[in-house]
Amino acid sequence: GVNDARNNTSSIPDSSSVLSEYQWGDEKWEATMDCIRDVYSPYDVEVTDVDPGTEVFHHEAILAGTPGELGLMPNIGGIAPAGCAPLNNVISFSFGNASFSGDGDPLQNCWTVAQESAHAFGLPNHVFNCLDPMTYLQGCGKKFFRNQSYGCGEFEPAPCNCSGATQNSHVELRTVFGDGVQPPPPTVSILLPDADAQVEDNFVIFWDAQDERLVDHSDLYINGSKYTEIPGHEYASRADNYDTTAPSLPDGYIDIEIKAYNGLGSEAVSSVRVLKGSPCADKGSCFEFQECNAGRCEYPAANSQLGDACDIDFQCAEGVCGEVGDSKSCTN
Repeated sequence: GVNDARNNTSSIPDSSSVLSEYQWGDEKWEATMDCIRDVYSPYDVEVTDVDPGTEVFHHEAILAGTPGELGLMPNIGGIAPAGCAPLNNVISFSFGNASFSGDGDPLQNCWTVAQESAHAFGLPNHVFNCLDPMTYLQGCGKKFFRNQSYGCGEFEPAPCNCSGATQNSHVELRTVFGDGVQPPPPTVSILLPDADAQVEDNFVIFWDAQDERLVDHSDLYINGSKYTEIPGHEYASRADNYDTTAPSLPDGYIDIEIKAYNGLGSEAVSSVRVLKGSPCADKGSCFEFQECNAGRCEYPAANSQLGDACDIDFQCAEGVCGEVGDSKSCTN
């Protein structure tokens, strides 16, 4: 009948149906609920297993039964009404008692529920990347709605039918619901050089950065100025350390900061101070445009905006300092 989660009516089955209750016990149920809450935490939604009743519009994600009990083919893991626009007050089905539920594996069932419910929230496409719940692909770790634009497809690439050439699951859901809870930041720790170490030009910096949602990138700051951005590792190498080579620097104290970010912008910082040569005494021992401040050579704060006049990249809050006609200004 008409899709109405308040009254348990759905356009999916052809007749009245009874789904066998979830059979894997309370422990796996609670673990599945925790995972679903985690996956949906960046969005302004409430995830509960208490029915809000017939007076409240809600989405009902059923995790129970088998596809045959709903009159469907046995190879269907879940199903939902779906379109390019979000639907309110509908029911999605995830067949938690089917053989492919992995004996109630909480993560497998969590991702099925996440995918089927999101179909009803305006994400009808499957994406061709196994780190996002909107995929059919398996085998590369915990899935979250990623802030990445992926091509569509189930077991091979295919066109997206709503969002252009790609789909960004995180952006789509954030547009529907607004912001929820910002996920915790990565953990990050500089491994080398040690604090107070004496260094030479082009010393190597090693650090560890980890995040359940994966590290998107790390930024290297030296004496308050951003020098470079290092992309995060792929899932298979997520536990590996990171390294980069410091540029040539004037003598003085050197404050090294590594800022690590996950895909939703949560930030963590690790810092260490080292020394090259002797502390600077005045700006004459620093590079051009630098000042000597408490024994460290540093550039002024990068406050220049796009279009503002500049001399060097470090003055630009965005972009780089580029040639524009006969002068230089901050540009992309």
